[in-house]
Amino acid sequence: MRNIITTTLAFMALIVISSCTNDVSFLGDEYSQETADLRNLFYDKVVGDWTYKKSTSFSYLEQNYSFQKDGTLKGNILFKKRDSVYVNGIPTLTDWYVVLESDIAGKWDLFYQKSQKKNVLYFDGRGKYGESKFVDFFTANDTILDIWSPLLVNERIKLHRKAL
Repeated sequence: MRNIITTTLAFMALIVISSCTNDVSFLGDEYSQETADLRNLFYDKVVGDWTYKKSTSFSYLEQNYSFQKDGTLKGNILFKKRDSVYVNGIPTLTDWYVVLESDIAGKWDLFYQKSQKKNVLYFDGRGKYGESKFVDFFTANDTILDIWSPLLVNERIKLHRKAL
């Protein structure tokens, strides 16, 4: 039980810490030429359904996002965990249990953030643990969306386009 509480508190702390570093501020960036250029190059490439999965022996994280052409965002986050316990002196993995599962809905857009001199993907993903934030946007093509994770602290992720 202590492991569950510790893991949950640590995970929630990560979410709080990440939200503090992503204060939402447009400062006119939505009207800049750099933003227009970024949108022209990548907006249509971002549109679609994307997934990211990461697993270890003890944890499983799945992030799914659907970026619609009209700027709406839908998604789901699932985080599961399991522990190693001793049964008759033998280490045994427990069954998976859900630590976090949340649907997300909101808006998205691409911006060039002049103050930071970087391209960002704006998430306005309202859900149980969703929030508004900018995440670094690196590139997108027909199969990969390369961004900083909107969920994990300091982790660059490559989402894969879901097959139709």
